Amino acid sequence: MAAPDRDTRLHAPETDRLIGPVMRIIASWLGQAVHPVLLSVASLLAAAVAAALLFTDRAIAGAIAILAAAALDALAGWAPRRAGPAGAVLDGLADRYADTLMIGGVAALAHSKGNDVTALAAGGAALAACVVLAYAGARVRASAGDAAAAEVFGYTGRDVRLALLAVGVLAGAPLVALIAVAVFAVLPVVLALVRLRGLLTESQDA
Repeated sequence: MAAPDRDTRLHAPETDRLIGPVMRIIASWLGQAVHPVLLSVASLLAAAVAAALLFTDRAIAGAIAILAAAALDALAGWAPRRAGPAGAVLDGLADRYADTLMIGGVAALAHSKGNDVTALAAGGAALAACVVLAYAGARVRASAGDAAAAEVFGYTGRDVRLALLAVGVLAGAPLVALIAVAVFAVLPVVLALVRLRGLLTESQDA
């Protein structure tokens, strides 16, 4: 069965209304020239570049590379899924590897600033929180539907988390950025657990 020609990411309703139409036009045009899978691969490569730069204490260049990875990932998410289900799976895997690279790079930068054990702990917490958030979003979406998942997770998109990382690096506060990402990723999972019964009931009544 062909994959639906729609965005497969979770976005807040306000995001859909404000930038959704523009992003769909850009992504649709770009998707005709560049396969969405290549956009995902390009985002992963940008993440690897960001990690390499951050590991060598080049904070500004590393932050720019993080933003580039976020932009490419956003375009891949809005592009029509011509790659089918396999492309969506590859995109999700690329996201997790990219998160590992970029969070690891930011943790290394924080470590180089003297935040030894704390930097490693914050990096591990941020990465674990992002992985759990991605899994929780997928499970709620499968169980309660797109609308319920967007309601709970739409405001904590991956683009927002990467922006937090980049801003923290640019501000010279990589440790704060890691902590912010961890907290930002944990809160919606807790909210989903609290509201799970209601979300499932609403999806059954719809």
